[in-house]
Amino acid sequence: MSSMSKPTTNQAQPYTYEDYLTWDGPERWELIDVVPYACARVLDRRSC
Repeated sequence: MSSMSKPTTNQAQPYTYEDYLTWDGPERWELIDVVPYACARVLDRRSC
């Protein structure tokens, strides 16, 4: 599979851990049962 900065929704094949390792950028992702899920951002309570 090709390297990418984040997962795309139009991929025909399931994602692998190898794919997961190629995702970079500020987003955080979880790979659960070959499906990528974007993780929620943690709010900094000091900025409230």
